Amino acid sequence: MATPLPPRNLGTGSPLSEQDWQGFFNEGYCIIKNLLSPEEVTENKKALKNLIRDARKLASTLGPDFDGRVNHQGSLFVLKNNSQSQLQRLYRVCGCGSSDPTLLATSRHPKLLKAFADVILSKTFEHIICQFHPKEPGDSVSFQPHRDVEFRLHCDPNWQDINGWGSYVVAVIAIDAAGPENGGLQVVPGSHHNLTPESIVPACDNFDPDWKKKAISPRLQAGDALMMHPYLVHWSQANTSNQSRFSLLSGVCSMDSNHENYPGDCTNEIIVVR
Repeated sequence: MATPLPPRNLGTGSPLSEQDWQGFFNEGYCIIKNLLSPEEVTENKKALKNLIRDARKLASTLGPDFDGRVNHQGSLFVLKNNSQSQLQRLYRVCGCGSSDPTLLATSRHPKLLKAFADVILSKTFEHIICQFHPKEPGDSVSFQPHRDVEFRLHCDPNWQDINGWGSYVVAVIAIDAAGPENGGLQVVPGSHHNLTPESIVPACDNFDPDWKKKAISPRLQAGDALMMHPYLVHWSQANTSNQSRFSLLSGVCSMDSNHENYPGDCTNEIIVVR
């Protein structure tokens, strides 16, 4: 039996083909090819390198073996120091658009906003996630299996699925090419079905062995964006290559789904797609 789909009323101007759009609801993800031009990729790579430079300077002020979060320039840096007060790992920068206008503009790229409206089923939504996720060669950063809705519920226990189709979507924008070698995401197609916020349990505590058999690692070229349903199980391994894997995450939710403030001065903005 085919999976029921919502009415598609906002496809005009969307970068998603009918196959892409149906894939988002049927498989739990889809890919926007060439969301960014080569020039835009270069601009964003420069901005993200500047964030790493800022993180190194910030780390030097935090003391040996610091492992935690610190607000800086309107963004939340999550990092770990070594015993010499040098940056050992930069896990992520939340609200990174507050630190650099290029990153904020990219997280609200006109083509991306059209795609968001297309799958969240509304031209009006709340922009809650603008994050930099770096993976440098040898930094050992990995992410255990999870569904993004787990983090929405952790931040906001009163989170609601307003539109009945998940009410949240995240786009992982590849600033570097991404694959299994450099810690690219692994997703489990179809793992988002037949769930509600009330039925969610942490994926890492309820790991289904079949997920490992079914998981795929979508290959992204620099400038592509992977859009994911909030209930899709996914994870990533450490970067074992000699190439970085820089990703910019942008996430939006249906109006009234979220009731909390997210880290960063640029978050919790209401967006209306024209």
